[in-house]
Amino acid sequence: MIGAGLALLLAASPAPASPAAPPPATLEQASPREVHSRTSASSARLGEPLEWTIEIKHPPAERYQFGAPLAEGTWRAEPLGCTRVEAGAEATTTCRLRLALLSLGAVDLPLLSLSATTPDGPRALDVPGPRLTGNGVIDPAVPSDQLKLKDPAPPVPLIVPSWRLLWWALGGLALLLLGWRLWRWWRARRRAGAAPPPPVPPEVRFAARLDELEVERLGEQGRGREHWFRLSEAVRDYLGAVTGLNALELTSFELLEALERQPDPRLTLAPVRAFCETSDLVKFARLPADGRACADGIAFGRELLARTRPAPVAAGAPPPPPAPATPPASGGPA
Repeated sequence: MIGAGLALLLAASPAPASPAAPPPATLEQASPREVHSRTSASSARLGEPLEWTIEIKHPPAERYQFGAPLAEGTWRAEPLGCTRVEAGAEATTTCRLRLALLSLGAVDLPLLSLSATTPDGPRALDVPGPRLTGNGVIDPAVPSDQLKLKDPAPPVPLIVPSWRLLWWALGGLALLLLGWRLWRWWRARRRAGAAPPPPVPPEVRFAARLDELEVERLGEQGRGREHWFRLSEAVRDYLGAVTGLNALELTSFELLEALERQPDPRLTLAPVRAFCETSDLVKFARLPADGRACADGIAFGRELLARTRPAPVAAGAPPPPPAPATPPASGGPA
């Protein structure tokens, strides 16, 4: 009986707790030359946007970018991206965030961790958060018995004397729509009997898109992100026509991996990788792109066109044999 009771006690006792997992290793702190942190204002109303700017001066061999997001709290933070400028033996990286306070009174923002790439390996740079003050719409210094409230405005009647004008407008719109449908039907009927035009070669189509972007100069108009969206689509469309890959439906990582698996002697992967990285930063991380950056993107496109453009066929020479078809690689959207 004693042995049975002891066995029951041992079975009912809780199992020993497993040892806790060790905490993740923390990166060493980077040591830039100078770090300046400032905000556009020290106080703001609830929801009013503020801007937090962090300026880092460091050797050109180091690179800084946003790492872990800012901890959640009674504020809202949106990273706006980091820009880098080199001047001789020194580089300056400027990272910006858009802030908005969601509570009244003094608010201390937490540390912001930036990831750093240095010759000695990855590092982290912790920037102390600023202290901001959230203000209400009403001045807190005014006593409540002295606040003057305005009377509600009287109701405003909505007078519609007649619906005749509206019916006339709807009738005119219906006639315009009917005329447009008849014109499209007549135009499609005329085109049905005509032979379709020959397809435009991909190199001609790509060159025309580069010329159009160069003439529009979107980067000088503050529309650099639109420029890179259109340029990236044109480059991927042309790469797909040249290599047989479904480049428009692949992410940058999948596209580069496919090009490594199916090397093309006309392509150099390093410039393609640099173009994809810059394009992703501008399109998705909202990296500012001025006129010079847009011109560099067009220069890459023209170099790619020069390397892959087919040689002109001499008069009387037989056309080259068609290249074997390559099945397109599958992948997610870029």
